[in-house]
Amino acid sequence: MGVPEWSCGVKNFGGVIRMLLMNTTLPRWSDEIKSHAFREDEKQALNGMICWILAKIAEAGGASVDYTLFPRIAIYRGFEKAAKKDIKEETYAAIIEEEPMMKEAISQYVKSLAEDLTSQEFVEHLRVDSNSLEFKLYRAATAIATDIEFEELKGFVYLPDDVLAGKEEIQRRRMAKYEGMKAFREFLGNEKLMALCRNFSKLRNQIRWVSNEPRIKFNDLGHSYHVACECYTMLLMEGYSEEVATKGYFVGLYHDLAERWTGDFPSPMKDAIWVERNGKKISLRDVTDRLERHVLEREVYCKLPLYMVEDFKGIMLEELSPAEKKLFKEADSFSAMIEARAEIMMGVEYFKRVYRKYSDSDDWSPIIKEWVSLQKEV
Repeated sequence: MGVPEWSCGVKNFGGVIRMLLMNTTLPRWSDEIKSHAFREDEKQALNGMICWILAKIAEAGGASVDYTLFPRIAIYRGFEKAAKKDIKEETYAAIIEEEPMMKEAISQYVKSLAEDLTSQEFVEHLRVDSNSLEFKLYRAATAIATDIEFEELKGFVYLPDDVLAGKEEIQRRRMAKYEGMKAFREFLGNEKLMALCRNFSKLRNQIRWVSNEPRIKFNDLGHSYHVACECYTMLLMEGYSEEVATKGYFVGLYHDLAERWTGDFPSPMKDAIWVERNGKKISLRDVTDRLERHVLEREVYCKLPLYMVEDFKGIMLEELSPAEKKLFKEADSFSAMIEARAEIMMGVEYFKRVYRKYSDSDDWSPIIKEWVSLQKEV
């Protein structure tokens, strides 16, 4: 495996982490709600999950799709959101209409921020032609994800009739941009797929570390985006191909999907509880793993078109080599360590123990060891 020159150095990895944390604290729909019930990292996860399905539909219709472009689009989109903060899309459009040259100026501002956090070479790798099919599929997925969020929003926030009508018109125009895309129309016409993606979105309601009084309240949906981006970056830095890194990205996006129906069983609990039957030791993890497989069969696989089921199962079964899977597991654990560190910075003392448990481990890859060594003591 040859490590590409642009992927080397912990700065790129650290820059991705900074971007992910910025998106964690970036609220959505903030003109209507202040509870941070919707956050940008969750939205980026939902975009990616929907995009894979859209891409499979397009592929089944005869299109040639390069899946390696999707994690690049998703990570750069995270940098865009981190740079633009909470500026509404309609406000951004009004700025461009008022002064068209601002479009390129803002684009350069985003690029500069991403380069400052990572490197010029890494950012060039991430940027994808906006005229490509893959870019258009990703943007279509964002429109669907926004529509799902909007329907959820209407369910628990009162909107006056004039405000509701205005937002519905904005969303109608957003969706209309993609009506000429066959895969988009086919997706919207499949109620099973729409229901499945609404369930993807509900992973935002599964709060992590809930018994430890977290302040930031990381959740399974946002966590999935973090793990996906971290796994992708780590695999590239270790010299794996774009294809392998892309597989790691999608495994990361979907890895906690079953928890939409089972809830989140903390790993220490899974490993601490066990029974013995017929001389065989059975852990809670063994039981929950079986339960999750049953749940996925019942709630997910049967909702997918037959032609994409096997590929989706490959993602859910984490079909990676042992070395690749080790890096994926590291990305998952690393994300937990980052969450603990962020909670410490918010003053939650409990998480110091969690952070030290992870940071003191000797099992980390060189990438993470170097990152940990560069952090200030918390």
